[in-house]
Amino acid sequence: MYLHPAIYDIDELCRENLHIHTCYSPCARTEMTVAAIIAKAESCGLERIALTDHAGIVRDRPLLRNLARIRRQIGKASPAIEVLCGAELSAYAPGRT
Repeated sequence: MYLHPAIYDIDELCRENLHIHTCYSPCARTEMTVAAIIAKAESCGLERIALTDHAGIVRDRPLLRNLARIRRQIGKASPAIEVLCGAELSAYAPGRT
């Protein structure tokens, strides 16, 4: 969580993307590997990205195992930008999953 005054400058807002799915999310293409995402983000001039796959079982692997795998891949990529990782949580009506 970032605590700072609201930012309305579009040039500053365009420096980060905090909602990117990797190939581990069923909605993402298989070529969306961590290394490919980081390379594209760097080439676009982004300063910060967040890899946010869906919570729960994604592509037959538990989220926590995927997060560990993603963190290792981030380390191997040695990014020049800040790379955060987390999960996209979905909220449903009571009694629904």
